Amino acid sequence: MADKLDLLKTLNCFISLAQMTRDAAMKHIYFIELATNEIQASLTDDAANKDEFFAVYNACGALAYYKFALSCASCDDEQQFSAGDVTVRRAHGAKVQYAKQLLDEALIAISPILKDKSFVFGII
Repeated sequence: MADKLDLLKTLNCFISLAQMTRDAAMKHIYFIELATNEIQASLTDDAANKDEFFAVYNACGALAYYKFALSCASCDDEQQFSAGDVTVRRAHGAKVQYAKQLLDEALIAISPILKDKSFVFGII
């Protein structure tokens, strides 16, 4: 793909998936840049001829969201509060699973324009 992907479009997809404000999302611009560059590097050379740019930016946003969810899960402990005999816990594992599902679906959508990474050398 000759043209560089637009970070602003990835940012908008990330905002939609993460359900946060633009200012909050800008604090995580590193994930957005990293995801955009990863998807950019994975696209075939003829990807510019395909009419799948929305799907490409959706995949970039989903990858950024997945990286963000992993970061939250690794940095934060369980959040919990108690009221009498009832304890409510919120773990970030569910967010990671949701983000992984979104990422898998987004990558399937652009699989025709991704470089084939499934080739493996092996002993016959």
